[in-house]
Amino acid sequence: TTTTTTTTTQIDNKGNNNNNNEDNSNENDNDDDDDFITVIPHTVPHRDEFSETVGYKIIGPNKSALFIPDINKWTTWKDVDIIQQVSSVDYAFLDGTFYDMNEIEFERDITKIPHPFIIETMKMFEKEDADVKDKIYFIHLNHTNPALQCDKMQESIRRMGFNIAEFGMKFSL
Repeated sequence: TTTTTTTTTQIDNKGNNNNNNEDNSNENDNDDDDDFITVIPHTVPHRDEFSETVGYKIIGPNKSALFIPDINKWTTWKDVDIIQQVSSVDYAFLDGTFYDMNEIEFERDITKIPHPFIIETMKMFEKEDADVKDKIYFIHLNHTNPALQCDKMQESIRRMGFNIAEFGMKFSL
């Protein structure tokens, strides 16, 4: 049996942590949550031999994001519909470690490194509306991933309606 504890943390626009498990009340505090970013951690299936792996849903005053940089195959995330999760946010930063099974020759069996391939994620979302696909930014690309440096590969991914995050990008929440 696995027990998961979820703590929601709110961070105000000054960087102060207002953890919801503490009594942070102050009679002079403004109860307006418009200045807060809420961070909700979720355990995800991935290499649990040393510790849990988490992803986050981040809710800002105007927009929200899903951050899943490291996960096993999407089908191993029991009771979670990744399409619904992506549909419910404005941005989805998803594990793009490997493009496909043929990316490099492994001395290890690639099936023992169970990240979702970019092509699998795109196939999973292929019937979704363009606005859902456009929310997805592939992150955590392995140095061998052709989507990391190949302009033609990046353009192919973009033509299919998806994005590849680039160093220095900023997203407003």
